[in-house]
Amino acid sequence: MSEPAAHTDPAIPPPCPKIPASLVPRAKVDYDLEARAILGFPLLLSDGTVVPPLTAGRLISLELVSSKFFLYPNSCDPADAAAAVIIATVPRELLRELTSGTKALDRYAAAWLASHGETLAQDYERIVNWLLVIPFLGFNMRPSGTPAAPREFWFDGSFCGAVLAPACRMLGVTFGQILWDVPLCLVGHAVAQHDAALGVHGVERQPDPAALDRMMQEACERELRGELHPWQRIDPIHYPLTATQAAANPDLIGQWDTIMEEWRQRMSVSSASTPEEPPDPASQTS
Repeated sequence: MSEPAAHTDPAIPPPCPKIPASLVPRAKVDYDLEARAILGFPLLLSDGTVVPPLTAGRLISLELVSSKFFLYPNSCDPADAAAAVIIATVPRELLRELTSGTKALDRYAAAWLASHGETLAQDYERIVNWLLVIPFLGFNMRPSGTPAAPREFWFDGSFCGAVLAPACRMLGVTFGQILWDVPLCLVGHAVAQHDAALGVHGVERQPDPAALDRMMQEACERELRGELHPWQRIDPIHYPLTATQAAANPDLIGQWDTIMEEWRQRMSVSSASTPEEPPDPASQTS
């Protein structure tokens, strides 16, 4: 085989190794909790507080009040978390007042925190999961693509037009229902399936980021040692020898011809052993 083009610019890191997607574990999903959210069942806190599934309208309301709980759940004050619970639970009619920029939300949050502070501390991880993780599981099935540029307001008219409007058509509901009645978790799955119907590739449960990072690190170290990846021997066509591997271990260049020949023999045997499909009786003529 010809030698792979060498990577010569030390200022630019070598290309990342390719890893078969089938080998990367999927991100963990609480399927039971996801199903409860899609069904519209609420989360019950330890003191009996009922937290309905988050909807798009309440998500937008969180951004209207610049919710620190939404932006920084690991470091926000208890009052910020209490305000988010208020936004998620109060009757919709109150949201106009609570998001108007007055001190009304602060008063509601302070009152709730005074009587439910222990519950907030005890159930905080569950609240974060319910309001910030579960609602976005469907959206996370969409391929990430190019990171979006920072925006002043994320859930604006563009979000409503590009994301919520297709969900209305997919689910057969009105825009008002998609804002206030349909769980955001279901909206995300509808949008993901809308993308898949349009031919977008990679709409699926995405890889576990931590597992992918670990496997990428191991693959990079393997290449720098001049070692082959296990999947290269199985599928050398899609995972060819890299310049990094060849530079670290020139002997691999000669070995690669053998690997390719073994692969061709396997493909030949596989093709020869595959039985022909019987003719379709409907296509036969007498």
